Amino acid sequence: MNRLQKRAYSLLEIVVVMSMMILLLALVVPRNSSNEDTLTTKGSAEELVARLRRARQNAITKAIPTAIAIPNTPALSFSDTVYQLEGEVEPDPSLVWRISQKDYETVFFTGEWAGPNWEVGPRMGTSARLFDLSKWSSKPIPAALFVFTPAGDVVSNMRAADGEYRILVANGLNASGKTLVAAGSPWTVSITPSGESNLQQGVYKGASILTPSSSSSPLGATFNAPGAETNQAPSLVSVKALPDFTNPKSSNRELDRDSLLTLEVRVTDANGDPPYFEWYCNEVKDADGNTQTDMDLWGGRFSNDGECRMEWDPEQGNWVGRASWVPAKADPGGSLYKLKCKVRDRNGGSLNTGFPVAGWLETTKKEWVLYRTLNIAGQWELWKMTLEGEEHTRVAGFPYQSVLYGNWSASGEEVVLGAPDGIYRALNDGSDLRRITPNGLGDINGVAMSPSGDAVYYVGGGRENKKIRKVTLNAAGAEVDSLVFSHSGAVDWIYDLCIIDLSGNLLVTQSFYRKYSTLFNTKHRHGLMVVNLDTGQESGAGKKTGAWGEPQDRGTSFGSFSFQVESGETLATWGTKSGVLKVYKVTYPGPNPENIVLSGAGLPFNGVYNTGLGGDVHHPRPTYKDDGSLKGLVFSRGRDAASTLWHMEDINNPSVVRQIPLSPVNRGGMDVAVTRPI
Repeated sequence: MNRLQKRAYSLLEIVVVMSMMILLLALVVPRNSSNEDTLTTKGSAEELVARLRRARQNAITKAIPTAIAIPNTPALSFSDTVYQLEGEVEPDPSLVWRISQKDYETVFFTGEWAGPNWEVGPRMGTSARLFDLSKWSSKPIPAALFVFTPAGDVVSNMRAADGEYRILVANGLNASGKTLVAAGSPWTVSITPSGESNLQQGVYKGASILTPSSSSSPLGATFNAPGAETNQAPSLVSVKALPDFTNPKSSNRELDRDSLLTLEVRVTDANGDPPYFEWYCNEVKDADGNTQTDMDLWGGRFSNDGECRMEWDPEQGNWVGRASWVPAKADPGGSLYKLKCKVRDRNGGSLNTGFPVAGWLETTKKEWVLYRTLNIAGQWELWKMTLEGEEHTRVAGFPYQSVLYGNWSASGEEVVLGAPDGIYRALNDGSDLRRITPNGLGDINGVAMSPSGDAVYYVGGGRENKKIRKVTLNAAGAEVDSLVFSHSGAVDWIYDLCIIDLSGNLLVTQSFYRKYSTLFNTKHRHGLMVVNLDTGQESGAGKKTGAWGEPQDRGTSFGSFSFQVESGETLATWGTKSGVLKVYKVTYPGPNPENIVLSGAGLPFNGVYNTGLGGDVHHPRPTYKDDGSLKGLVFSRGRDAASTLWHMEDINNPSVVRQIPLSPVNRGGMDVAVTRPI
């Protein structure tokens, strides 16, 4: 035969080879099912650990309590089924897992066995202390519960062995009620108080566990998963606005157009469904009674963008949602609003509410006072409050330097201020504080924003060499600082600053303070200085006669200022050492500031108002009526930490003045006591 030809095997040879293979397999694979049982229980135990870890992650990610539930009864402490439940209250099943097997063999045992110390271990300070398992469901849940909180830790209705909760996974077992007698191929799953799940082979610290007489076990305990059969809509508990508004219009509570309300709605849900809420506004009437339809312009602004999930309040036992709202920027005050809120769950239940529940929410044109005060460290800070001395707010301050001067923007939406290291601007609540230019003048005596809001002017420098600089506000944020005007050496002091647009002329007005000597006496003079920013002409400095200056005895210079009013007039105001305030109307035919006329004609008492307080009164600032006419004056009395703030509420009755209470942490109210421009 050719050796390249295929050789055929005999039947005898084939039988011998097959016999040898069977023998080898018999040596490798045991004839009993213990290994198979071990693999079955290990796989089931590993799957349980994975489900515990996923439940914990679900609780953290969704911020909702999530439990692994293993059914049990007083007589049975094992089952082959695991439920995942979730919900703040009245939890619903989200997953069900049952071991896939021909017979009921592998089970989860949640009872106890000899060996471990079945004492509740320390909670390690976890937030599980705040979770009340007894209030989680109004219906009893016949199961061993391992509930993961949104913080990731765990709370259970089971006793802990040596501080940890344990579940035994076994292939067949014998148990007497809740006490284990025997278990086959056991694996132990442990859960720490902080929520970590682990696995080890055998029975944790257990005595020798005999293999049960039968490897087949019954199904074990079962239960009907909790959860309402039909969905119910959320029910309203309360709706209110903080701070403490129930219905501002009917309760005569004022809501300033610059205020912020925190809207709070509370509901219950019989099914425990996490509700979602959304605020909106669809009804607005302006101060003239006109119904506005452009809600983007007139509806104000809510902090929530679309639906937001409500939070469970365990102390109140209900769901709560909070959002903030500010009136529309277009609102000049006096507008009426109805704010609406829709609450719904994810199963079709909903309710509608709003604020106020009845009537309208009305805004006002509340005036604010901006002032400097000393903090406990002796640094000057910038604060604001209402004319009634309420809502005290620290607007700006620095731990390493004082605020030298502050002022409102023309709209009142911003403040500008000077400090040793630069000129700053911020929103009127003090947020978004940022430096717009370094300070190149040293001591800052005045800061003001132009009426159009496109520039900030500031004045400072040496006593004999005051300068005015302009910071052009670029929309792109690239501010430009430039010199505008340099005063001659004719003045000792220039302080305060106001930018006004009078008869088409942009003017800088400042108060001045000048010392001069006669043959027999030394006098001090204070008055109004004006610079035309277009022509560079100035007037008022060094005048010894006429309306520009007010000759006084030595040491009686108390500041003057000029204010734009809505009718187009401008007012200049003074204070004296004798408790008298003075107000002048300012007219400017232009173009030379020498042509400016100041007069008290047409004002009550010809513009001279005796407060009756006596002593040093200074820096008076006008307050206005709704039509823009002069209503009263806010002013400072005294100096530094001993200074106080006062309000002459009626210009027709100047002797009736009221002290404005400062915040308890303030030390004086000084220099800048400016009511917000209208």
